[in-house]
Amino acid sequence: KHFFNKSNHQHKLKMLSWIANSTFQSRDYQQSLQYAEILYDEMQAFERLHYDLFELFYYNIRVLNYSKINPEKAIELLQEMGKIKSVKQNAYYAAFTLLNLAEMCYKQKHFKPAILNLNKAYGHEGYKSIDNYVQLRANIGELMIRFDMKEYEFIEYRIKQLFKDYKDFLAKPEAAKEVEFMQLIQKAAESPGTLRKPEFRTAAMKYLETYSNEWTKEEVLFRYNEWLEMKL
Repeated sequence: KHFFNKSNHQHKLKMLSWIANSTFQSRDYQQSLQYAEILYDEMQAFERLHYDLFELFYYNIRVLNYSKINPEKAIELLQEMGKIKSVKQNAYYAAFTLLNLAEMCYKQKHFKPAILNLNKAYGHEGYKSIDNYVQLRANIGELMIRFDMKEYEFIEYRIKQLFKDYKDFLAKPEAAKEVEFMQLIQKAAESPGTLRKPEFRTAAMKYLETYSNEWTKEEVLFRYNEWLEMKL
């Protein structure tokens, strides 16, 4: 109906971003990707007016969808994201992209690249501005990866360090999920055969039941419940 023109073009791009994200939330991944491409085409209009503002949104919605339907493609996109202007110019986005890349590599059992990208994130200047809770989740995610790599001694050492580094947060009631999970993975690292013992399986099942509602929420980064379920 010709409602949009150069003066309100940013509103059009914003609305397309919302539609792409809402169709992803309703799990209509193909339609979400279609709207992402419409968004990209519109980003070219008026000599790429507002292109830089929406470049990150475009890449991010594609990563979200492909993480569900084609994880290897999502990894490729995350690698590309590290090179785009809007990410390179924002240290926070750059560090977070590395964390997401690490998680996607882990999910595909690419353990060494996962660790490599985690270490890159830890050393990135933007990592300091990431929320402490997100940093803790990244570190717990590393424990999960190291366990699958059978680096049990590293886990025992690192858990002690995490309890020291995040002492104040881990003392809060809302951190019980993290504390209990680290205790479980520490027991498993001390004796990997523990995973098959009834007492460990009972404790793990209780943990999964206690925090079952937590995983229905929109979570960032590594999900401890999925790791435990795979071990059981």
